[in-house]
Amino acid sequence: MYRIVTTDGTDLGLTDEILYIKKSESGVYVKASEKDAIGIAHRGKAYNRVGFGEIVDAETVVAFETSPSKELEEYKAELASQAKKSQANKKLSDMVFVSAVEEGKIDAAVAVENAAAFLEWKPNCSYEIGNIRKHEGVLYRCIQKHTSQTGWEPSAVPALWTKIGDPTEEWQIWRQPICAEDAWGYHAKVTHKDEKWVSDYANNVWEPSVFGWHKYVEGEEEEW
Repeated sequence: MYRIVTTDGTDLGLTDEILYIKKSESGVYVKASEKDAIGIAHRGKAYNRVGFGEIVDAETVVAFETSPSKELEEYKAELASQAKKSQANKKLSDMVFVSAVEEGKIDAAVAVENAAAFLEWKPNCSYEIGNIRKHEGVLYRCIQKHTSQTGWEPSAVPALWTKIGDPTEEWQIWRQPICAEDAWGYHAKVTHKDEKWVSDYANNVWEPSVFGWHKYVEGEEEEW
């Protein structure tokens, strides 16, 4: 088995046998021995051999002897290399996305839809305000700098973490926004201290019962 490659590095593929060619007296190319050949025919096209240039406008090629087992190993190695590059690119893409969410450049709804990009919460890690981690499939934003430990899971310590609400949930648990992009929208529905509240303003950063919210009345959506 042989691999045919042009001198500029283009791989033309494999062949079981090298078809050497020369020009006959009538001017057509015919099969020749390696000694007499000026070129190589491959997949219906004529190529010059290294050291010959008699075939006008033809590329020059070289032939490397190989084997099916070697080709298989090289193929596996190439697949592994491509997979590694793909994983590296995916990791970099996720890092850029997560950074944008943490900086408030991408809203919470998009973050929830792409939760797989975020790292899992772990104990014994230092977390900064604004860091977002995933815990039990839910995203949380760090609201107080700390070093995590077992028992301080985001779902268990609201003083350290605030849940990034799922936009598919009608009533989300109220959490204190830390940036404008994280603020509650007009008519946002939340639960707070066992009561339901509706936001009266866009970009609402206030706590229900303090300002900017009213208690929900059954059926009031019909008036919106």
